[in-house]
Amino acid sequence: MVGQWLPILLWRALLFSVLVLLPAGRAQSIQIDALLGFGSSPESAFYRAGCWTPLTIYLSGEGIRGVGQVQVVVRDWQTVTRYVRRVSLQEGPINETVRFSILMRARPAYYLPPGTPSAPDIRVTLLVNGQKKAEETLVLPEEVPPTAFNVLALTGNPDGLFFLQRKNPGLLHRGYVAEQADARVAGPLAAGTVLYTHATDLRALPEFAQAYEMMDAVVLGDLPLQRLTPAQLRALEDYVVDGGLLIVTGNDNMARLQHSFLARILPIIPTGFGPLDPSVLVARYRGPLPRNLGAVRGRLKPGGQALLGQAAQTGTLPLVSARDHGNGTVVFTSFDTTALELRGWSGVYSFWRDLLSAGRNTVSPRRVLQQAARMHGFAFADAVALADALAGERASRIPSLWTLSAFIGLYILLLVPVSYLLLKRWDRRELAWITAPLLILAFTGVAYAIGHTLKGSALTANRLTILEGATDTEQLAGYAQVTLYSPARATHDVVLRNARFPEAPFLPHEIYLSSDLTSTPELTLDQDIPITLRQVRVRQWDTRSFEMPFVFPLEGTVAVQTESARNGYRATIVNRTPYLLRDCALLNGDRVITIGDLAPGARRTLDNDGRKMRWQTEGSWNFLSLPSPGTPGDAAHVRDAPAWRPIQSALIRTLATTGKSWRNVYPAGYAYAASGSAPNVFIGWFTDPVVEVQVDGRTVEGDPINLLVVHLPVPARAPMKLQAIRNPFLRPPARQLEDAILPEVGSR
Repeated sequence: MVGQWLPILLWRALLFSVLVLLPAGRAQSIQIDALLGFGSSPESAFYRAGCWTPLTIYLSGEGIRGVGQVQVVVRDWQTVTRYVRRVSLQEGPINETVRFSILMRARPAYYLPPGTPSAPDIRVTLLVNGQKKAEETLVLPEEVPPTAFNVLALTGNPDGLFFLQRKNPGLLHRGYVAEQADARVAGPLAAGTVLYTHATDLRALPEFAQAYEMMDAVVLGDLPLQRLTPAQLRALEDYVVDGGLLIVTGNDNMARLQHSFLARILPIIPTGFGPLDPSVLVARYRGPLPRNLGAVRGRLKPGGQALLGQAAQTGTLPLVSARDHGNGTVVFTSFDTTALELRGWSGVYSFWRDLLSAGRNTVSPRRVLQQAARMHGFAFADAVALADALAGERASRIPSLWTLSAFIGLYILLLVPVSYLLLKRWDRRELAWITAPLLILAFTGVAYAIGHTLKGSALTANRLTILEGATDTEQLAGYAQVTLYSPARATHDVVLRNARFPEAPFLPHEIYLSSDLTSTPELTLDQDIPITLRQVRVRQWDTRSFEMPFVFPLEGTVAVQTESARNGYRATIVNRTPYLLRDCALLNGDRVITIGDLAPGARRTLDNDGRKMRWQTEGSWNFLSLPSPGTPGDAAHVRDAPAWRPIQSALIRTLATTGKSWRNVYPAGYAYAASGSAPNVFIGWFTDPVVEVQVDGRTVEGDPINLLVVHLPVPARAPMKLQAIRNPFLRPPARQLEDAILPEVGSR
């Protein structure tokens, strides 16, 4: 009998192994490869600390059917952040690419406690149907110096623009200027003026604009745009709106220039292609050009500016033209500046230095506020005040000293003398075992009722937003800080959205972290649409704060025209937005010209009085001196004061003192304090919500306040000194550049 069933049992056991164990073995064969930063391979990649960084996960091997989730856990000295995205897997061979953007926090060496790891731990895990199928620990690539100027080359040539690294152009990462270094830091700063050029796997191009944060310029050469996904093209455009510099080269491929992406952002309208007239280049850079170079023909768009060479009646475009797009700049060269023939030209390095200097380097209030928030708890007292203001009055409200004294005194009086004397008089002192707990419970309830009355019972989210851009442009770069206040201990799913475009892909992150190194806050960021902060834990009557950059369409523009006047300039401002702009002003460095309120459609012309309206041309800044709010006696301001005045006042103090405080405390603090050239801007405030906050699927109300910053255009008919502020081709060219001491990026 046993002999008859034994073969059947063996066959069933074998079949079970094939059906169950074999698929499990296949699942374990999934391989994880990762590319952190920008580079053609993990061995040639670079990243910059303190920036959002692209992380590309390549999945290969034998797949398994199911819903997968890729998790990236970053354990740093102060935080644990988990980034997650979903991925659908099928049986058979797999070849999946999952793109992340992660924040590589700066690590101030002077503050790290003993025993802190020298680098963050980054671990990638693949889960399928809730089970771990593969895991990989990443090795960090090389880190570029904090002041290094970084260029990303998107060209068909695999060598990219690596040849530019042979010379040191003396440029600094955006947000820094050479004049910022005083005698104590001039040496280290000068050593950091190096140029890094990067090429990258196109699959690794970010889908979120923040991942371009380390890049000072992106050069779009002859790369076919059809090879990029819509999400990658959108991220590249948003990078420009956020303040980036995009350089587009011309060639004889007219269909490429008519692509919807380029047609929308270029400063020109191309009409044809013809021979290049090299006379302007030869005269400026004193070197003969190769023959038979061609140039794009066409005309400038409204708002387009000729940087080098004027448009001729024949229809030939300027050799170099530019146009503001949001808060950034798009530069177009009518000839192919990446062509191999130009690499032997004696003026190529000097020309590229001018080209890479065409971006905006004015101090950005968004960057100043962002750095203050990220370094909270280490140097910025005013950033602490801003965090408290965003938390709201209820978060810091406590009973008065007299109320606390009376409450504690009455509690002690009833608990001990009164209770004892009454029970003694009644000869029932054994009841103290009952009366004492009852009194304790009663006073506990009263204490909670007092706290509930002071703290409230509503979940709220106060919002502070800075919108920044050029004149007469609808697309503005936005930066929001949101503080979530919870009346009860709870865990929430939080979604921060652009109120105009809810599906816009920008990533929030936690800010205003405590300097208490005994606690390690955790955060889970789901990077699938809608972007969600998962399982955010908030203690009772406590807050958590988050930042979110985004692009905001203003539904109209603020148009500012400036023209030269006696000893200064004249400005005309038109509010074409649907918002009432309050407390408007013009800022020229530390000079302030108050304007008052501007209703929708209002126009205001300010004539130069010979004293105030002077264009700021010299000096470097890492702060903004904003005027104080309007007259407190104004009925409108009194009515609005409870909603947003404390947040507004705290922001004004933060922008005015953050950079100064940081550099006073730490002489080498330029690496962490955003900076730039002196500002010439228009500002105004409005209180319409531009950021929507959803908690567990429900919209949460709060107090919004928004600062609008519009960079003024250089005055018409201005002297050459003023025009050269935005046009590097009007400055003397660098005839000789020093040889760079830098390893070839592509040779590693």
